[in-house]
Amino acid sequence: MNEKTTKPVPLATVPEINTGEATRTEPIPPALPVDLQSLPDDVLAVLAGEAPKELERRRNKRESEFLETVRAQAQALGVSPERLKAALFAKSMPRARAARDGDRRHHVAAKYKDPKTGRTWSGRGNAPGWFSEHVAAAGNDEALRIVEGAV
Repeated sequence: MNEKTTKPVPLATVPEINTGEATRTEPIPPALPVDLQSLPDDVLAVLAGEAPKELERRRNKRESEFLETVRAQAQALGVSPERLKAALFAKSMPRARAARDGDRRHHVAAKYKDPKTGRTWSGRGNAPGWFSEHVAAAGNDEALRIVEGAV
């Protein structure tokens, strides 16, 4: 096996200013193995183009290994994919809303009904003319009130 294996380089830490809490440490990146200033422009350009590609390949490999580990653990514990999805996205995904052409208002049940036309009113907002006319003539709205569950 001629593949070159790399070992993770331990990062040194430097204490930050104590902010009253426990002292935090910040990692110091390792020194570059190549002196970039001594490289010709064409080699530096190739490195600049290949480095992001290699980083993406490594990220994809780590991601696939992680997902394989999660899949194997879920299978070993008998956790269904639906349950796993629900557990992963329960709090981070917005609740699905009913499609209402972008209108986010909620439906309110009607409380009053015009016996002549069958029009209804929820009791919110400005009263319709038929309601106002009936209340002015009869003095109350009881005759127009919809009995709960009778609509």
